[in-house]
Amino acid sequence: MKHTFTLALCILVALLPLKVVSATTDVSRAVAALVNERSMDNRVLYEAPPLEVLAELRKYANTPKGSFVMLLARVVALTHPARQVQQEAVRLIFDIGTVQPDLILDRHAAQILQSFTRADFTEEMKQVITQAVNRKDVFPEVVLLAGVADTRAAEGRLRELAATGWHDAYYNAHMALARMGDKTELKQCLEITKAKTGGGNVRDLQDWTYICQPETIQALVHVLFGTGIPSNAAKSNKSLPFIWADNAADHLAFIIEGSPLTFKNISEFSEEERVSIMRDWIIRQGGVTQLKIRR
Repeated sequence: MKHTFTLALCILVALLPLKVVSATTDVSRAVAALVNERSMDNRVLYEAPPLEVLAELRKYANTPKGSFVMLLARVVALTHPARQVQQEAVRLIFDIGTVQPDLILDRHAAQILQSFTRADFTEEMKQVITQAVNRKDVFPEVVLLAGVADTRAAEGRLRELAATGWHDAYYNAHMALARMGDKTELKQCLEITKAKTGGGNVRDLQDWTYICQPETIQALVHVLFGTGIPSNAAKSNKSLPFIWADNAADHLAFIIEGSPLTFKNISEFSEEERVSIMRDWIIRQGGVTQLKIRR
């Protein structure tokens, strides 16, 4: 299966600022230097007013730098979780990634947009997503985005895709339906993913993260606490339970409201600290049933 719930976090975390930007920073000049790769100083993304930064980024929407601008907009959104910022970032990424005049959604944009929640998408955007899902040569990334945006008008097409098999866009259709709340699809996806993770491939945890339902959050929490590791995989690699726990902590940080680990601070902690912080916090919340999911 070929899909990515998010871009590699290590790449984005590498963008974290080392210093606090001055209040007198020229936002326009700083954004221009960053977009045109004349400067590696990215503090403007973190310290300047986010809506001003997004407005400056929009100036480069129709330039060859558009793909890079989408990534920068995502960094701004991850750093500033206010709803208005999220929605403006989605609007910018969506506008760059929608090819006119046929309104074809680019697969790179669809991949980046999977980082957001259903509340960030307008009805007009959902119409474009539905149109993209209905294409004969639908991109797997677009299928996943339909689930993220809770695109109900695409549900019939998703079921049609899901009925054809368990690979590429078809497997993604099962996951999209599970994310949209279909309990039958959710059960099937959990069974498939558990079978896949039995081989010890920690990257398969991203399937649970994408589906983002209480059942998959519980599965991730079990991994975090070391109780969800397949015994055959753990026996083959003694360090695997902790590797899984650290990855589960990273995944949970981005889909649970109020998480003590955030995009801005997650790189400040060691693997051991991340696992300990997330475990302690979940216990203080009263357990997995008390967690509020960002979906």
